[in-house]
Amino acid sequence: MTDDARPAATSTPSTPTAGGRPVLRPIPGWVIAAGIPVMLLVAVGAVWLLLGIGVDSAKLEVIRTGGALGVGLGGVLVLWLGIRRQRSTELDLLAKYEAHELAERTAANTLAHQQQTAADARYDAAERRITELYTKAADQLGSDKAAVRLAGLYALERLAQNTPEQREVIGNLLCAYLRMPFQPADDALPAETDQETRDRNDVRTQEQETRQTALDILTRHGPSSGRAHWPELTIRLQRAHLGGMDLRTAALRGADLSGANLSGADLSGANLREVGLEEADLGRAKLRWAALGEADLRGAYLGQADLYGATLSHALLRQADLRGADLSEAKLLGTDLRELDLRETLLRETKLAGADLRGLNLRGMDLTGADLSELDLRETELAGAKLASAKLAGADLRGLNLSELDLREVNLRGADLSGADLRETDLRGADLSGAALRELDLRETDLREAKLVGADLSGSDLRGRDLSGADLSGAKLARANLRGAKLDVGQADS
Repeated sequence: MTDDARPAATSTPSTPTAGGRPVLRPIPGWVIAAGIPVMLLVAVGAVWLLLGIGVDSAKLEVIRTGGALGVGLGGVLVLWLGIRRQRSTELDLLAKYEAHELAERTAANTLAHQQQTAADARYDAAERRITELYTKAADQLGSDKAAVRLAGLYALERLAQNTPEQREVIGNLLCAYLRMPFQPADDALPAETDQETRDRNDVRTQEQETRQTALDILTRHGPSSGRAHWPELTIRLQRAHLGGMDLRTAALRGADLSGANLSGADLSGANLREVGLEEADLGRAKLRWAALGEADLRGAYLGQADLYGATLSHALLRQADLRGADLSEAKLLGTDLRELDLRETLLRETKLAGADLRGLNLRGMDLTGADLSELDLRETELAGAKLASAKLAGADLRGLNLSELDLREVNLRGADLSGADLRETDLRGADLSGAALRELDLRETDLREAKLVGADLSGSDLRGRDLSGADLSGAKLARANLRGAKLDVGQADS
């Protein structure tokens, strides 16, 4: 029943109310007991009086009128009693409705309370269950049995998978476990090793397997791991001992591995973008095709690391040690390599466009097929470097010592070689189109088959040079000394 359908309840100043609802007072019994006899006495007395004094026709009419008036008053009384009865019925219905509504509200409130109590009980039970599972699994990690520790790790992973709000805590626990001190097992023990030492080594081997499992769980749910990713997970493995671990294709983007020991670890194809690796030990690590873009490798040791095809674009490498590392086909676009020690480092077909190599010592290094386009190499040491088939288009090579270098088939389009030392330099078949070769001593430079289209050779000394097969179309030869030079007929435009 709506509020519009409720019985109307009006009250007058003389009608008492209870809780905002009108209440009819019962007619006192003495009013009824006294009122009826009085009315009868009045009627009888009036008739007796009229009969005692005689009644003519006019008086009879008055009597009839009085009788009618009396009957009318009686009718009014009966009507009033009927209205009062109707009003009493309506108020009774209203009281019953309000009682029913109160009962419904009470029942609803009771049901809601019961439901909330049940929900709270379920929540408390679930929380207790989660706490018990977490505590039990965490305790298992402290067991001296490898199988128990492994069971605890898998239990924690399952718990985190089912309860996202626990992932951060569980991730932190796994990271803390891996940051604990650890001594790796020896790969091979001498034949005369006693049994006790062998048993201790076996324990370390089992612990190493346990740590590998913990690491697998973290990387399995790390960034860039697709639907398995736990957004709440933050990987913090500062100074952790992860040497020799298998991290192939691991998803570690944005992780903190500063100071970690990753020597000999296999990180082939791993996603290490924006990873903190400051002061980390990556000696002999396998990083083939790994993504290290924008990674922080300041002060890291990468000696003899395999970085073949790795991406190191815009990585921070200040004071990193890359001696003996293999950076063949690696991408170091826009990377700052100033003052790095790259002795014995392989840079074959390495992409270095946009990198900063100022002041870098590349003496004797293998840069075969490397891309050094548009680089400022004025302060770079290239003496004895292997640059066959390298790309040096648009490079600034002013004043460099390039004597005795093998630059065959090298792309030097638009390069600036003003003031460079090119004595005994082999430029056979090199593309020097549009290059600046002004005022150079080229008497001992081999330029056979070189492409010198539009090159600026103004004032250069080419006396006695064999320029057979060289393309000098559009070359600037003003003040160039070509006395005794061997030129094909119609080869140069004066």
